[in-house]
Amino acid sequence: MTAPADPLDDHCLRHRDFLVRADASNGTATFTKDATYCARPISVTGSVSLESFNYPRRYLRHYNFGLRIDTFQDIATFWRSPSCCISSRAPSTALQRLLQPR
Repeated sequence: MTAPADPLDDHCLRHRDFLVRADASNGTATFTKDATYCARPISVTGSVSLESFNYPRRYLRHYNFGLRIDTFQDIATFWRSPSCCISSRAPSTALQRLLQPR
C-alpha cells in the first residue's frame, strides 16, 4: 500500500454547520453544494472572495485559526479576512479543483 502523492487529492473544502473542513466526497447533492464556492472580485487588488454556493452572502474566511463561512459585512475588517490571492506557485490538485469555475 502506498500513500497518494497529495493526501488531499480526493478531498474538497466543504462547510458543515458553517465551519470549513477538508472531506472526501460522499457523492450527495448536499456535499456538492457545500463544497462549491463562487469567486467574487473585491477591492483588494489581485484578490477574490469565495462566496458559498448554497448560502449566498456567506463568504469563506479565516477566524480564530480556522476557516468558516460568515455572513457578508461591509466593513474593512471583514474584507481583509476573506481575501484570497492567486499564487504563481503550482497549487495541489485539490486546490486546483476548488478554483475551477463551475
